[in-house]
Amino acid sequence: MARDIGDIYGEPTVRVYPNAIVRNYHPILTPEERERRMMDIARAAADLIASAEEGRRRNEDNSKFD
Repeated sequence: MARDIGDIYGEPTVRVYPNAIVRNYHPILTPEERERRMMDIARAAADLIASAEEGRRRNEDNSKFD
């Protein structure tokens, strides 16, 4: 089922597998809204990578004292 966050959705892409039927709903976005959302995704990905690197560095620092 599509999440309702105020978007208008087009026809779903339906894929049938032996154990499941998958329906992918895609919102109909203006080019500006699509660009804004892609920038939000890029920022979130950068934050995730930075956090993972910080955790890796902390683990390396802590293992020096073992």
